[in-house]
Amino acid sequence: MIVDVFGVQTTIRIDGRLDRNGIMNFFDINGFPGLNYPISALIKQCFAHFPTYDQKHLFKCLIHTLMGDSLWRYNMPIPSIVQEHNLFNLESKTILLIERAMIVK
Repeated sequence: MIVDVFGVQTTIRIDGRLDRNGIMNFFDINGFPGLNYPISALIKQCFAHFPTYDQKHLFKCLIHTLMGDSLWRYNMPIPSIVQEHNLFNLESKTILLIERAMIVK
């Protein structure tokens, strides 16, 4: 997979399309996904998968999740607000959360 080829170890967005033969062609790899509130795809996905939460709260949780991931990866201290207010601590009927030592209590 493209993630293995480039050694990706963080949150990214990879855009691609299937060609006429059913082969995936990747055309864009974004090292830091767009966070243009409220119109970026990542933010809209948060709104769709966590519909019971206030949208501004979700945006803060998204930012905290991205920050926490980077801090965890570089073995840096994670502030309590980041640990407490992130996407991993929210309830969703559409997302299966996989525990990571990073910010899940």
